[in-house]
Amino acid sequence: HPKPQHNYNLIKEVAISYKPSIDKLFKQANSKLPMIDDSINQISQTIIDLESKFKEIRNEIENESKKLIQSIKEREKRLFEQLKEIKEQKKIKLENQLNLFQ
Repeated sequence: HPKPQHNYNLIKEVAISYKPSIDKLFKQANSKLPMIDDSINQISQTIIDLESKFKEIRNEIENESKKLIQSIKEREKRLFEQLKEIKEQKKIKLENQLNLFQ
């Protein structure tokens, strides 16, 4: 069976002839690894920064919402007190008018 030996030699020759090209591609890929690592690190840091900013914004919104709610409650309380005063003044005025007729 001389044919399998012939195929083996052909494969070996092709592999040997492509080895410099494969080595060159491997070296190019390895030379780009540090840049890829840097890019991954930059992306990771950007994600961390964005998460931090998101938390900061969320906390700010929560705090401002609490302040707004408190302000609305205080305003509502003042308006209610003013309404009570107006009602009391009208009551006193009405009583005074009634007393005039007695």
